[in-house]
Amino acid sequence: MQCEIVAMEAAGCRPPRIAIACSGLGHICRGVEAWAGDLGQALHRRGVDVTLFQGGGSAIEPWHAIVPCTHRYSPKAQRLTRQFGRFGGWRFGLGSGYQIEQTTFAWGLWSKVRRDFDIVHTQDHLIGLLLERLHRAGLSRPRVILAHGTEETAATLQNYSYLQHLVPSYRD
Repeated sequence: MQCEIVAMEAAGCRPPRIAIACSGLGHICRGVEAWAGDLGQALHRRGVDVTLFQGGGSAIEPWHAIVPCTHRYSPKAQRLTRQFGRFGGWRFGLGSGYQIEQTTFAWGLWSKVRRDFDIVHTQDHLIGLLLERLHRAGLSRPRVILAHGTEETAATLQNYSYLQHLVPSYRD
C-alpha cells in the first residue's frame, strides 16, 4: 500500500482520503466499534490518509474526529422515539434510539466529508444509506462502502454501490 501511495504521488495523483465512520465509537463497545477502530488504525499505520469519525468519547489521535450526535440511550433519543413513533418515524430514521443516533451522526458527518473525502467506509447501515443517497444526488463527493456484517437483507443491500462482505457466507 505504501508503494502504491508513493507511486500515485509521483504520477501527480492525490492518494484517496478515507473516512471511517462509526456513530457508537467512543460510547458503545461492540463489534462494529472494534471493527472501525481496528480498520482506522491499520490504514493509518500503512500511511493512508484516513480519519476515524466517532460519535462519542474524545479524539485520542490527531486522525480521529468527533461528530456530535444524539446518543441512542439518551433521554433526548428516547423522547424523540416516542414523539416520532406515532407518525411512522422509522421511515425517516427516527424510529428508535439507534436510528436517531445514526441519523444525527450522518448529518454531522456529511458536513465534514462532503467535499474533502473520496471514500466513506461504515458498518452502520443507516449512516451508509443516507450518505449513499446524498452521493447519488450529487450532494456528496465520497463513495460509500458498507461493510456488510450485521445481517442486512438482500433488498437493503441493493441500495449500495459498494459492499465489503465481512463474512464469506454473506457474499452469497
